[in-house]
Amino acid sequence: MRICPSAGLLFLSILLTACGSSRSAQSKALEKLQSWIATVHFVSTAWSAGSVPKAYAMDTLRLAAEQIQQNGQQLRRAAFPAQLQAQLPGHVTRIETLIARLSAAVKRGDKNAAEEAEQQLASEQQFFRSLRSRARGSP
Repeated sequence: MRICPSAGLLFLSILLTACGSSRSAQSKALEKLQSWIATVHFVSTAWSAGSVPKAYAMDTLRLAAEQIQQNGQQLRRAAFPAQLQAQLPGHVTRIETLIARLSAAVKRGDKNAAEEAEQQLASEQQFFRSLRSRARGSP
């Protein structure tokens, strides 16, 4: 059976595109997650400083929680090395929990609790920065 060279090139380009989209899907999901974490940090800091009203902070935290949950689901389906894949659900869950704690703190007007949750969120963000660097560097 003889394969036409152009058919072989078409197959190769489809294969390379599929591999590339998987990697970019990982990067995009990680980028979105990090962006929402940064948004949460910004809003929480601004609320603590009295720069944004409680209602705005609550709405933003609610939306961030929804988006992080969606991105977490995308990340759980992405292809990462087994060890990282096993760690993902715990880190996403911790971020979701910290955002819930932040929301509760904002609702109560408890700036100390919000600051504590922010600090923990920053340490969780480090995991995703590291993961994103690995995803970019992976072949």
